[in-house]
Amino acid sequence: APGRAPAHVSEFQATGAGHSLAEAIDALTAGLDLTRPGAARLLVIVSDARYSPDETHRATQRIK
Repeated sequence: APGRAPAHVSEFQATGAGHSLAEAIDALTAGLDLTRPGAARLLVIVSDARYSPDETHRATQRIK
């Protein structure tokens, strides 16, 4: 609920050596229903931001 800290925060582990930001956004959107109308959602991305131009473009398109 707004104004209250969540009882549980989901944590995700990344042990691979590649970048798949666009696919990660797709998976989180599907699993957490991030694009559901009428509901506020927040996606926080913590990254070193070292992506290829193609990966940056694909991820940006999903975030928009």
